[in-house]
Parts: sequence; C-alpha cells; structure tokens
Amino acid sequence: APNGDVIEKIEYDKEGKVKSHEAFVYNKKGDVVEERIYDEKANLKKKKVSTYASDGVKTEENRFDGAGKLLERETYTYNANGDRTIELTFNIKGELIKKAFILYDKKGLKTEKKTMDPKDKLLEVKKYTYEFWCFYIDKWKEFVIYNKIMGWLTNDCHSLSRFVLWV
Repeated sequence: APNGDVIEKIEYDKEGKVKSHEAFVYNKKGDVVEERIYDEKANLKKKKVSTYASDGVKTEENRFDGAGKLLERETYTYNANGDRTIELTFNIKGELIKKAFILYDKKGLKTEKKTMDPKDKLLEVKKYTYEFWCFYIDKWKEFVIYNKIMGWLTNDCHSLSRFVLWV
C-alpha cells in the first residue's frame, strides 16, 4: 500500500489481548483486493478477494473460509452515476441466495437498501438519513464544510452532499 493505506489493523482489549485482527492487500490503484480476518491466535478465519473494473468500481467479491474454501460470491451493478444499485449473492454452486436493491434520492444520497431472498421475500430494510452542517468563515465570508470523517474542506456546501457531514 504505497499511498499510506492501512495494511493491518489489530484491536486489543484492556489486558492487551487481541480482539480483532485484519490485514489488507491493495492493487496499484489503491483498491482493497484482499482482506484477511484472523482470530485472536492469528489463525485465518475468513478471506475476501475483490475484483474491480477498469473504471475502479468493485464488480465482484469472493468470500472464503480460513481453509481457502469458497463460501459465497457477490456481484455488483452500478447506475450511470457510479452508485451501487444491485448486489447479488451466490452460493458455491452458483445459485442465487440473496439480492439487494439500493435506492438513491435526486441528490445521489443512498436512501434505502432492501435485501431479499431468491423468491423476493423481504429479509431486511435499511434506511439512511443524513445531517449536514455549514459554518461561516468570518473575514472571507465563505461557506466551508468540514467533514470530520474525510478531513476535507470545501467552499461549496453541495459538493460534499453525498457524505454524512458534521462539525
């Protein structure tokens, strides 16, 4: 990860014992192509391997157990804005086991994700809400947004409207 990306993340409890352990491998564009999840004794529990299109969008994720056996495969479809709209999950036989449809508002903000089984029985609904804050810089009289998550500054309250922002 030549661009300062996290290659390993280990979380410890107050006694210093490992609670969670993850490792990441990136491609030349900085996309995570492999994620490994270990148990507290550093044994591999799960591995995810992702494939990306030439435009940088993730097209597929394969999930494996610690022994390297494929558990499931998930494919992704995007709209013209590059927003993920469909997630299809398949078992090792290639059979569809669940599907998710993601909805966006006219500003491009994700509003809802509905997950269903192969026979269209609703399994889960997630709804998304957002809060935005703008504040004034006195001597320049410019509106500036500060996104604490991304650490970005901008002069346009709408240019970052696709992220959850707060001050």
